[in-house]
Amino acid sequence: MGVYSKCRGFGKGWALAAILALAACQHPESLNPDSPLYLPPAGSVFHLDRALTVPAGRAQVQIQSGAVGRGELAPHCILRLREPADRDRILAPGDFEITRSARRTTIFPVRWEPGTRIQVAGPAFTLAQGGGGDDGPTDEYYVTEMWLRSATQPQVYKLECRQLDDPGLGSHVTFQEIQATLRPTAWIIPAAGR
Repeated sequence: MGVYSKCRGFGKGWALAAILALAACQHPESLNPDSPLYLPPAGSVFHLDRALTVPAGRAQVQIQSGAVGRGELAPHCILRLREPADRDRILAPGDFEITRSARRTTIFPVRWEPGTRIQVAGPAFTLAQGGGGDDGPTDEYYVTEMWLRSATQPQVYKLECRQLDDPGLGSHVTFQEIQATLRPTAWIIPAAGR
């Protein structure tokens, strides 16, 4: 009985050691900016190098390929404000502390209207049935979120970097892709020693 008890405890110890070893193997990857798993840690800085104009009635501005732009399929970043303004708002160059980061996915239903022509790696066909709406094919946004804080521009609260892709088949925008999307308008400075 004593040997069995010692072996059972030994087995639990090995299981715990294996879990810790696996966690240790994965942990440095997520702290390496070259890793696809990297998320800028708290204490990193989002640096805005150029003034950006947020149009009246909007609470966001989209950056793509280093300039204000709009495109869903290629990686892009959205700088979000707490609320829309009555008139154009100028965001001044400066630093914003990243307080936390996370990843998520969001289903994006594609709206199809009857008579829409669709081409899927072959001959085109016409969608003749269905009444439009959200019952067509879907895509998925792969989103990396970074919550921001600035004493001088408190209306800016989040940076979302994302791309649209097939559900379950796409991937999140890497840190290198985020930097390429933002530069030269802005970039992220990872927290030192993290």
